[in-house]
Amino acid sequence: MKKYFYFILALFSISAGCIIYNPERVGILSLIVYKSYNHIFHRVKFEDIRHKLVHRASKHISFRNEHWNGFKIIEDAFMFEEIYWCKYSYINDLGVRVVNIDKAEVPWKTWEYYYLEFDKDFKTEEHLRGEALRDEWFQLKNSKLRLNI
Repeated sequence: MKKYFYFILALFSISAGCIIYNPERVGILSLIVYKSYNHIFHRVKFEDIRHKLVHRASKHISFRNEHWNGFKIIEDAFMFEEIYWCKYSYINDLGVRVVNIDKAEVPWKTWEYYYLEFDKDFKTEEHLRGEALRDEWFQLKNSKLRLNI
């Protein structure tokens, strides 16, 4: 009995010392467990954060292509709730308004979403609009390639 008491006392002392000298590690691990719990049981819906994702993706497209002069979205849609397709117009260096189509990937889901939504049907109306924008983008790229040849 005395041996078990000293074993538990030593184990408690070592664990208390680890917590005292490494509080950031214990804090990070507890934060990971808390976030994982929230992602599993209190998931954020795509419709609730769509406007934030649109803002982030449109800024990404305008800065990546350096089209910030007169950037205006004409039509947009998400495919699979992560790939943002956007038809937009901007004013080029000559002062002419140009229409372009581009995409940006916005990875906002954590691993819990992929694990829990493996059977979700993503073929929504917005997904079909995104496919239409993608097809239009392919046609635009092919017509530009034909003109350059």
